[in-house]
Amino acid sequence: MLGDNTADTILMALKQVHPDGLNRTEISTLFANHARASAISAALTRLKLLGLAREENVRTPGRSTETWFYTPPRR
Repeated sequence: MLGDNTADTILMALKQVHPDGLNRTEISTLFANHARASAISAALTRLKLLGLAREENVRTPGRSTETWFYTPPRR
């Protein structure tokens, strides 16, 4: 694990739903909406920089949704 509880929780959840992803609302729900948006953003940025997650803006009938996906290690 990464030693960052927020990043570790998000990473475990992304792995569980892989190949599907989680949007920001679903990620916030992982913390019962008690985690700061800034802490979640920092954790997602860390996962992205480590190559463990990627972000996509997914179009929906309304506005597009920021969705995060687990990025498995390359072999």
